[in-house]
Amino acid sequence: MSGVVSNRELRHFIHSREPRWRKLLQELVRIPSTFESEHAMVDRVVAYVEGLGVTVRRVPHHSHRLKDDVAAQPPFQRRPGPP
Repeated sequence: MSGVVSNRELRHFIHSREPRWRKLLQELVRIPSTFESEHAMVDRVVAYVEGLGVTVRRVPHHSHRLKDDVAAQPPFQRRPGPP
């Protein structure tokens, strides 16, 4: 398999999975996700992606390191670890 799909195949892929994506988005909207409290939402997305057979690797973060990264956008969580 070349990894390249036609527009028709792509449209079919998206359309056939639309109910699943809609359900996921509805679930995400219902999960409280205020700043520093978004962990439940991240956990739900991780579970969904893993359910698709994709390996998820969480990368820990630390606010003191993010502050030194010119590409990072504040505000930064005080709670260490992956979101």
